[in-house]
Amino acid sequence: MKKHLTADKILQLFEPPYAYFPQFILRKQASVKEMILALEKTDSLRARRTICAVLGDRHAKSAVDILVRHLADSDLTVRIYSAESLGKIGDAKAGPALLALFNEKQPHSFSSTLALAMGPIHYQPALPRLIRALTDDNDSVRGCAAWSLGLLLAPESIPALEQALKAEKDSWAKSQIQNALDTITKSLKQSD
Repeated sequence: MKKHLTADKILQLFEPPYAYFPQFILRKQASVKEMILALEKTDSLRARRTICAVLGDRHAKSAVDILVRHLADSDLTVRIYSAESLGKIGDAKAGPALLALFNEKQPHSFSSTLALAMGPIHYQPALPRLIRALTDDNDSVRGCAAWSLGLLLAPESIPALEQALKAEKDSWAKSQIQNALDTITKSLKQSD
């Protein structure tokens, strides 16, 4: 199907009368280029949230720069959707911005998403911060950090993961730590 919605038509989806489930319309009828133009033009919270999420669903590498800019959006949900989308896109170009934010104090929901995004983009400079996150006071941050360490296949994280596994009380975070250890260990055995 041809992607025919212009940026202005995209933004009309977020004006009264509102379109139901505009994300479905965007996925089918809007080009990445026009969604980026719409995102640059809009102040609409609903539009920013939806477009940031859909750009990630579309794995739109051309949207990395605008998504990085929206990591600083005034709305926490827009920031979370931007980080999540950057992880889905998987471009290491987003790494410095994601890591800079992950190094700052953030709400747990945003910190978890930042930790989660580091693995799929394979951003190796995040390793020390992800290892430190294994001792975070929030179980979601710990589990997301472990998950990303598993994707990064970093043997240097094994001692920290083993220590975290012994200390972890939360079942979900513990399963993520164990999965990361298993994945890294399996990778090491296959490379021998």
